Amino acid sequence: MSTPKKRGGYRKIEFSERIKVDPETAAVDLRAFWIFTKSATKAAALLGISRRSFFRCVTHLESLGYTVRRPFEE
Repeated sequence: MSTPKKRGGYRKIEFSERIKVDPETAAVDLRAFWIFTKSATKAAALLGISRRSFFRCVTHLESLGYTVRRPFEE
């Protein structure tokens, strides 16, 4: 029998590294892309991350105290 492969773990992505180095600029960029594209999926594609990673970044930046969520349009 073969041993199971290890899965998961941390992937070095340019945007996640930017969050570590300069979270304020990353929060501004994330919010700007989200407002500009009007879609989290499209914003994630422009940033080069998955949609799931996009929302993880949003949650992480908000836990640091930055406002990232796109305002609701009425």
